[in-house]
This record gives sequence, structure tokens and C-alpha cells, in this order.
Amino acid sequence: MSKQQDYLNPQLMELVHSFQNEAYLTTRILHRLINENQIPYAQWKQIRRGFEVMEHSSYEIEKMGRAIYPRHAKGLENVTTNTSSLITSNLEYIEENFLEEDLDRTDIITFPPEALSKIELIYKTTAEWNEISNQYTVSTAIVQRTSWVKMMKELQEPSTVFQHQDSLIDFRSHLDSSL
Repeated sequence: MSKQQDYLNPQLMELVHSFQNEAYLTTRILHRLINENQIPYAQWKQIRRGFEVMEHSSYEIEKMGRAIYPRHAKGLENVTTNTSSLITSNLEYIEENFLEEDLDRTDIITFPPEALSKIELIYKTTAEWNEISNQYTVSTAIVQRTSWVKMMKELQEPSTVFQHQDSLIDFRSHLDSSL
């Protein structure tokens, strides 16, 4: 088990750090976007990349949890991974429908109310992820502890709430457009 832990510790530390870092950075950028209703296009791209990293990291962390500690990982069902993917799809939709084409990294972009309602929900979820994940410290003996599995379980609640609220927003906008 010691050689396995020596091999897995750096990988797991990197995955947890990546998730925490992207949750923090994305929360900061989204906070600015909501307060000012504008950000440079480069930061928009950074948000999209952040959710791709969080999707990958959460998938790999959960996979490791189920493989190493199946009893502790019981109930992990890739909810945060799926939510990250859904958020990325929402961001792509916003980009395709509300942003101009051929934007330069320094171009400042603003968002209409329809896009802001989605962005506010994304921000709320990411801020909760950031708050939860920051409660967990990453150490060199991370694999021996199960706190990282607990972190992923705690991240599932805001992820599930996002999926539910996002589907309500989609349902309402579909209803509005059909009236």
C-alpha cells in the first residue's frame, strides 16, 4: 500500500489543488462579471477553461475515491462532474447566442438579462464549491485520509441544486418563448 500511496499522493494533491484553484479563480471572475456586467473576453475564456478543469478534476477525484475507499465513496455519483459539464454547455450556449463572433482577448463583453440569470446561478454554485473545497487542506499524506472523499460528497449538494434550478430556468425561458 505504501508504494501505491507514494504514487497516488502527488496525483491526488494536484487534482484537489486544481479543483480548489479553479473554483477560487472562477468565483472571483464571475463575481466581477455580475457586479460590473462586463469582463474582458480573455476572462470569459478563463471561466470556460476553469469549468473544464473542474469537470476533469472532480471526475478523477471521485474515480480515485471509489477505487481506493469504496465504502467511504459510497454515494459519489459524478454529480459535480456532470454539473461542471452542464455549466460548460451553458457557457457555450451564452457565447454562441449572446456574444459577438471573432472577439479579441482584450475586447470587453457585456451580457443581456437572459444570460445574466444563468451566470448568476453559475456564480452561486461556484462560490459554494469554492467555500466547501477551501475547508479542506491538501497535505502530502492525502491518500491516507478520506477528507477529500468527504469534500466531493459535500460538493454534490450545490451541484444538485444547480441542476434543478438550471432546468427550471430552461423550462421558464422555453415557456416564455412559446407564448
